[in-house]
Amino acid sequence: MLLFKNNGICTYNVIRYLCRAVMIPSLYLHPVQYFHSSGGAAIAYTDTGSGPCTLLFIHGLANYLPVWNENIVMLQQHYRCIAIDLPGNGQSERGNLPYGIPFFADTIAAFIQELNLSNVCLVGHSMGGQTAITTALRYPQLVQQLVLCAPAGFEHFSEEDINLFQSALSFGDFLGSPETHIRHAVHKGFDAMPELAQVMVDELVSIIHSHNSAAYRSMVEQCINSMLHHPTDHRLHELTCPVLVLFGTNDKQIPNRFLHRIPTAVMAESATARIPNSELHLLSCGHFIHMEQAEQVNNLMIQFIDTHYNH
Repeated sequence: MLLFKNNGICTYNVIRYLCRAVMIPSLYLHPVQYFHSSGGAAIAYTDTGSGPCTLLFIHGLANYLPVWNENIVMLQQHYRCIAIDLPGNGQSERGNLPYGIPFFADTIAAFIQELNLSNVCLVGHSMGGQTAITTALRYPQLVQQLVLCAPAGFEHFSEEDINLFQSALSFGDFLGSPETHIRHAVHKGFDAMPELAQVMVDELVSIIHSHNSAAYRSMVEQCINSMLHHPTDHRLHELTCPVLVLFGTNDKQIPNRFLHRIPTAVMAESATARIPNSELHLLSCGHFIHMEQAEQVNNLMIQFIDTHYNH
């Protein structure tokens, strides 16, 4: 059944959606709904739970909303939990879109406003963390709290760094095939990779194969370039809302090991110290901290959110 609402939101029944060319993978545990952005792209999201606060989950580069499953299953008992597939990812629409941090931040803001969400806590992982930071900087009135799980946007990239990394992207097929890229990125992201993560990888590869691989590669490259050219490290002191920062001490992706050799903990402590109302927790795990240490992350989030919730 296809339902249309006047506010621009449409909801697809999951079973009906299976008739589409792209089948919803099994890790989508809740009915998928769609928000039509001003740019015309249909943004997939799930919406479950209830409570005084709304947690809006934003995944990282070339990922999808099910990466938050182990967090939502617990947190939905306390809060409304909304997870989105960023444009060009998961079940969201593809197309000739301006993929990157500013576009994603503007999409998140439009989503919050269109759904009339209040008491919003943005929860971002990796690139999703940099997106969350940018959203809070551009639209501070829409964001009450931030939870940043191994966020991009904390390390500084000089012009030399940017030129070197972009040269690597364009020379020698740095990303490899889309399937190779996603498998390598996810495996590298775990200190101890759980069985669920392998299922996630297989489904992400299946989604990639069901779409144009060249378009996927272009989207990934645009996102990487955007993270480099729209930094947030120099603006962390401007964040006005409470911020919870979570990093794994064995993170092999942030900081960028191709360019920077400093320990993750050193970078995380330095960056968090520049955020006025913030706290940092370092856990023993890799980059996918919210999956590898889900229970501990969930408990830290509940404590943080309940402490800073403005009634």
